[in-house]
Amino acid sequence: MEWQKENSRNGTVPNRDSPDDKERESTRVAMQPNIKIPLSDIVFSSSLFVVGEDGQWDEASGTVTENNRTSYQVTGLQPFIVYSFRVAAVNALGKSPPSKESYYIVTLREIPDGKPTITAAQNASSTSIRLAWRPPQRHTIHGEFIGYRLAFRPRDKGVDSIQEIYLRDPNIESYIIQKLMTFTQYLVSLQVFNPEGLGPPTTVAVITDEGGK
Repeated sequence: MEWQKENSRNGTVPNRDSPDDKERESTRVAMQPNIKIPLSDIVFSSSLFVVGEDGQWDEASGTVTENNRTSYQVTGLQPFIVYSFRVAAVNALGKSPPSKESYYIVTLREIPDGKPTITAAQNASSTSIRLAWRPPQRHTIHGEFIGYRLAFRPRDKGVDSIQEIYLRDPNIESYIIQKLMTFTQYLVSLQVFNPEGLGPPTTVAVITDEGGK
């Protein structure tokens, strides 16, 4: 089997803003049958994929098509991951050698589904709270990791009183919220975000110190 356009074994990852090279959790594989194998003799085809430019081909992860059509929608992929594909033809005698590798493609971004883990939440003074955390696993970000959204409000106030701070540095793992009210319980939420939006929040309750007499 051969690809319909020339493939590069050492192809580079396409521009991640190019919609022609991306699908959210699937991509269409199209191939050109080898003229030495009549299409009528091909019962079905087998599609293998590799994750990442330095990944290994894993036959156990391959997909078997239902017929001998020369295109196939591969589903069940992960968002914002680089893939390459190979295809083999199958007939009554067995499976052909695999095709050359396809160009690398990258699936589309999605909003994160990972949450930060808060490791410390304590009053730093009568008007400040210190928060520390660990980021979620990288594969749960589903896009470029831009940073964190920190939201907080007094527990006895409504959502209209929410204040927010965007920390546009994914390497930050602690922050001190200042200029708070004395001896007040706050609800503090932390979320990661990428270009598609915000992930689910992790929320804790913290009370500021009583302060001086």
